[in-house]
Amino acid sequence: DKKIEKGKLLVDSKKLPKDVVWRTMKKGDMRLICVIMNAETPTLRNNDALSLLNYGFDNYEIIKLKDKDDEIWHDGNGYAHVRAALVGSSVNIALVTSEPVYYLKNKDIKLGEVKYEVKLDRSKIRNLCTLDVGVLNVYIDDKLYTSVSLKISEKTTKSKFNDVIYQIFISLFK
Repeated sequence: DKKIEKGKLLVDSKKLPKDVVWRTMKKGDMRLICVIMNAETPTLRNNDALSLLNYGFDNYEIIKLKDKDDEIWHDGNGYAHVRAALVGSSVNIALVTSEPVYYLKNKDIKLGEVKYEVKLDRSKIRNLCTLDVGVLNVYIDDKLYTSVSLKISEKTTKSKFNDVIYQIFISLFK
């Protein structure tokens, strides 16, 4: 089984019919994949593939809505009371996205209104789990587009002796 690797796409070339050609091309953050079948000649298949890929790049764009590890909230942007209620006052944390969020958009159409909704699993945050402590739902024009996991990014800081004693005291009565 000879496998051809194009970008991150693996195709088993022995299992493809003889009249099928596939191509992939990447520009910036956008990768397009094209499959052409039943063209009369290999030259026509290649020309059709190139035309389709050029059409895609000319008419569509990738919009990055969130980067991986984008902070959703942290102490400095008004959520200190939430952090204190969940994990205590001496821990400095931030919620971050676990992966980037991309949106494929037609260049001629304006991007709709983007809204975000955070849903947290407070028990995981209390225990300072670093993976999957909640989800960030992304809405475009009030329709759910995608969801991405949230994780905790702990920022280490020096704790004062009184804060450490307070945390121990609080943990005894949870």
